[in-house]
Amino acid sequence: MRLPCLPPFYTARYVEVHNPVLSILWLMCGIAIVLHTLIHSLLSQHNYVDRETPNMDVTFWQDMATDSKWWPNFDVEPEYCLLNFTTTSNDGLSWGSDEIRCKRPSDTPGTYFYPSSNEMLVATSIAYGKDPQYNTSDVYVYEGMEEKTLGFQLSFITSRQHVPHVANCTVVGDEEHPDGNFVRSRYSALYPKSDYGEGYLVLSIGDIMRAVGRELDQRGSEGPLRATGLEVVAKFDLRNYHTPFEWPAGWWNPFGADLASEHECSVRFEVLRDQFTPIKWFYHGTEPIAVQHGLRLVAVGTGSIGYFSVVVLLEKLLLSFAAFGFAQVVLDLGWYYLFKEADTIAKRAYAPLEINTQFEGLPFRKPSSRNLLPQHIAKYE
Repeated sequence: MRLPCLPPFYTARYVEVHNPVLSILWLMCGIAIVLHTLIHSLLSQHNYVDRETPNMDVTFWQDMATDSKWWPNFDVEPEYCLLNFTTTSNDGLSWGSDEIRCKRPSDTPGTYFYPSSNEMLVATSIAYGKDPQYNTSDVYVYEGMEEKTLGFQLSFITSRQHVPHVANCTVVGDEEHPDGNFVRSRYSALYPKSDYGEGYLVLSIGDIMRAVGRELDQRGSEGPLRATGLEVVAKFDLRNYHTPFEWPAGWWNPFGADLASEHECSVRFEVLRDQFTPIKWFYHGTEPIAVQHGLRLVAVGTGSIGYFSVVVLLEKLLLSFAAFGFAQVVLDLGWYYLFKEADTIAKRAYAPLEINTQFEGLPFRKPSSRNLLPQHIAKYE
């Protein structure tokens, strides 16, 4: 029986192609793959690191005023100390006063800052009455609160390390601003000797308002922000190994270049709501007698922390070499099947194979014992 002869499968590994155009194409593809592996995958994008998402925590504290005093002192009473604002709801309740006067925190004992983990509450006004939230005419604003500063301390933890303080966080402001970052930390100006440590983020209430494009004297959805308050979210972003072409090896840096492993911290402030924002309630027994309104600042965080990994580096190299080999096979096949003399080479290199399955009538030949194992020789005796 004659089996059908299928089209042969060939590769150019058995064919020597003398074509300068194809040779140059192969050389350029090989160089492109190698350069992509070394420059893009390894140097520019830092694909030799193992990445983790850190658990982040932000701690706030009350700090001094922008004039290096504990409370700012004004020679002239600010204009907002004679604020005139009233509002009436559909149910007949009214809130505000024709003359909202100031209380100076430096002269009035009390608590105006309420820090906690990932949240800071700052009182900017207070309303007195049996229903101080919705129906009162006894309202005061706290003088100079926009000049007071807040301290921010970002910490994070991963499976490999715990960093209690991330230094030099920058504030991302209005994108239309020329440098995109017009709100600066006041830490170096207020603490020239770095009393707390290196690179703490210290901002005034006015700085935070400016970062979200607002002012306390502006009007919100339900009244002046100084008297009613607002909520702001601080979005922290923490990363490393994300800037192309920075020095990858932290243990050896002979040129003093910027390290890719250094943490880069940025924070963006956004307004969540600009309505009445209660900060602290005061009670006589169970009856509310006063409520403070003001700034509610909530911190959230996200990021990507990378660690140099030999295993990841080897995986990238092996993947690159595999891609190089695959490209070589594809080009070899393309070169062969596009070669005009491929059929001639196939006919001369290979011949059809004929298999005869008719064994009837053929003499039986005893197998030689040299080709059999000892346990099989007895079958043919």
